[in-house]
Amino acid sequence: MRTWKSLAVTLVTFGSGAMLVACGDDSSSGSPDARRIDASDTPDAEMIDAMPSATRAMTIAVTDVAITSPQAAAAGLKGGVITIDFEDLTQGGGEVLYGTTPIGGCLVTKYTAANGANPTVGAGAVTIGAPETGTSGLLKPVGPCGYTAGVGYNCVSDAGATAAVTATALGVQNLVTYSFTDTLTANLVGSYLNINGLTAAGFNSGASAFPIVGQTGNVLTVIDPAGTGTETGTAAFAVLNGAGPIPTAGGANADFLGDETTAVRVQKDADANWPAIDFTVFPRGEGFTLADESAQPHQFPDTAQAVTFACAGTGFNNGDCGADNDTPPSGTLRAMIVSGRTTDVDVTGTPDYYMPPASAATEYTAFQCAYFALGQTDATSVSLPMEAVAAIESVDVTRIETRVLRVAGTTLDGPTVQDSGLGKVLVGHGLVGHTTVNITH
Repeated sequence: MRTWKSLAVTLVTFGSGAMLVACGDDSSSGSPDARRIDASDTPDAEMIDAMPSATRAMTIAVTDVAITSPQAAAAGLKGGVITIDFEDLTQGGGEVLYGTTPIGGCLVTKYTAANGANPTVGAGAVTIGAPETGTSGLLKPVGPCGYTAGVGYNCVSDAGATAAVTATALGVQNLVTYSFTDTLTANLVGSYLNINGLTAAGFNSGASAFPIVGQTGNVLTVIDPAGTGTETGTAAFAVLNGAGPIPTAGGANADFLGDETTAVRVQKDADANWPAIDFTVFPRGEGFTLADESAQPHQFPDTAQAVTFACAGTGFNNGDCGADNDTPPSGTLRAMIVSGRTTDVDVTGTPDYYMPPASAATEYTAFQCAYFALGQTDATSVSLPMEAVAAIESVDVTRIETRVLRVAGTTLDGPTVQDSGLGKVLVGHGLVGHTTVNITH
């Protein structure tokens, strides 16, 4: 049975910069080590084989992350990542190489062109906003989140099909201003601007988007390395919220989530792909840092050896597990999660934080390890055993992306009995890093 869904952050290049967009590293939690039940095992095998399988899984994750890869850290890449995935479990799923469940352990899954990730489906609009009462945990606006086939979910706070705009390259640090006649939502720094339709190609973002690093009223300042000169014209635009970290070294404030005294509400109406959702939870982990003795996300081992990520515990000093809530809402789970994936795409000459999309790889592995707080005992570290690391690196690898998260959330039931518990809503803080390697088989 599928039991967990990883959180992924995939880098998409634009010019000499990059945008982080949320997506899912899909995997199956079936186990190759489990004893197969067939006719030789039991006279009831035919009945067992005929039992319905799970059809849907869901992950909604609202996270505030920082990128620890050296070049990314120097640029101060930080900000919100919103992941919304409703998966069709009847297709794809990969091959499990290690483990039986990521809950209290680790699961490693291999994906190929012939056996890829579960595809995603739309399940109606998702709203991520303030709690019904109390202080909002969102420090930035998040517009309605809608699904586009082949793209997935995007949250858009501001948009226009024929907006009057003046684009001006400032001639310093690749900064470009876009002055709109439309009234824009306040506090869009940390979001991304997708804009197209201007005559000068350098002012258009294409299929990607520009990080918004400044705002004065209806004027947005973005990083756009290709923009030159100035132009006034008409363009189609959309402001994407929670699309990924932005550079903050220049002073931009991209803090996305508040502390444990605030809350975030996630809602969705029922449809054929998933029942209604209405859950409120605090954003766990503000101030989260790993201990000095801990492995760091950008330091994943390139040989088969055990690795531990820890914010506290015996022998681990100077870490901070982040803010927590002693009286969380009923049904709240608290977890520390390590997840990630590999790629075999050539990354020579790319920034050390660039991660090619999963679809570009010939084959890759994804890993998920989740440890929950049980009673008064918190999970302050996550360890991957040597065998799990060996499974992760059993394919050709050029780069590994690793995510370490402190989250609060809940599990939810899907549209059928078989989908019980396969929905996850998660809110919290985390670190993401990338390790460049050269592993061939």
